Amino acid sequence: MSHEIEVEQDNRREHARLSLRRDPEQPLVLACDGIPARLVKPHWLRDKVLGIGSLKDVSVGGCGLISAAPLAMDSVLQLEVGELSMPCKVVRKSPVQGALHFYGLRWQAMEQDQLLALYTAISRLKSKRDGR
Repeated sequence: MSHEIEVEQDNRREHARLSLRRDPEQPLVLACDGIPARLVKPHWLRDKVLGIGSLKDVSVGGCGLISAAPLAMDSVLQLEVGELSMPCKVVRKSPVQGALHFYGLRWQAMEQDQLLALYTAISRLKSKRDGR
């Protein structure tokens, strides 16, 4: 019996994505899965929480999330996942429904150890979410 793994090639993407969704085929508007994250605008006096989001995928180059927070294209912010905080830039914005948007974020100055810590935190949060 032969098992084949089907890999979808997307020539627009520089890095392969790791989906964080239980069912990637489900429309985003119905998707209640993902990993929770906070969107924060750093400020020298006090950081401003812009809102929360749900991470849908992650890669070496960045991540995708849905959020009702109004983020402007090219804005730079911090994405907080658990105890981790990563600088990123908004590079894609697509409406989902109402105030909800899908955002593509590109990491800014992400070090390899930070990326490993992020993947570890996501794995831990995903296991907790799935009851493992």
